[in-house]
Amino acid sequence: MTKYKAPPIWTAQPYVKIPVDVHVRLAKIASVPPEEYAAFAVYVEMLIVIAQGTAARQNAFSASDVRAAIKRIAKAATTIAAALEQAPVGAKEMLHLTSPTQHSLDQIREITEHLARSAERALAQIPTHSPWSTVRQLFLTELRTSAERAGGKLGLSSRSESGTLLDALDVLRPYLPAGLVRHLSYGTIKGDLAKAKKSRKID
Repeated sequence: MTKYKAPPIWTAQPYVKIPVDVHVRLAKIASVPPEEYAAFAVYVEMLIVIAQGTAARQNAFSASDVRAAIKRIAKAATTIAAALEQAPVGAKEMLHLTSPTQHSLDQIREITEHLARSAERALAQIPTHSPWSTVRQLFLTELRTSAERAGGKLGLSSRSESGTLLDALDVLRPYLPAGLVRHLSYGTIKGDLAKAKKSRKID
């Protein structure tokens, strides 16, 4: 039986348990030899974990209060840093921030400036579009590759707009994030696989 060692980044994620009978159904659909069922199950589990992790990250970043909170922090930090920079000596004296604590005031200003920059970078990193098209491309490609590694195959039939890949996805649907399975029609899957193939050629 093929031995499979998952990369650390995958094993650190929460383990998603899929019933054995579901794995067996999936392996039979992909025509995986019985002796490779366990290896194929591991491949599939890892792909599910990645999909679930993507969903959790997307949900966290999609929360409207996250973006709003970071914006408030950026604005407040910028305001404080500017106020500290422009504060006259009289104000510092009234606040007891004159020497020998002058250096501490400069440090506070530097910290708030750094906080403002960090908040701006965080805002730029929050996704403004759905990642699911890219995630689908990766998931579909790796699912087919995993079947091949285990000695099986998951394909599509353009004549009947069906295939074992669609059958496998129907079996996995209850265990996949809603964002991933929302658009799993034949046309979408075919398009995603074509985009993934083109992207790999460019890379």
